[in-house]
Amino acid sequence: MSNKLIKHFCRLITREDLDNDDVIIFFDIVQSVAHTKLVSTYDDQDGKSINVEVIAYHNDGDNIYEIVLEEDMSIDDGDMIALELDKEFDFDFDFEASTEE
Repeated sequence: MSNKLIKHFCRLITREDLDNDDVIIFFDIVQSVAHTKLVSTYDDQDGKSINVEVIAYHNDGDNIYEIVLEEDMSIDDGDMIALELDKEFDFDFDFEASTEE
């Protein structure tokens, strides 16, 4: 039996440092399109349940805002989310949805 951890996610990547309102907008847009795919909780290594909404971190000068998903997002859902984000934000960003093993 394999113990591989598979992580489905979507990310907003930008040089901008988003304020709380912008992070809420990002989450709300993803939730409005792919609400059935969002992970609401997960268990950490100690078995404690942790609520997950948006994880923020930095990499090579980029600010990355990530939402963990229960399952892979469709291309159509990703395109719809990217279009909605483009309507809301007036800064450059990349949006991606993927799976890591």
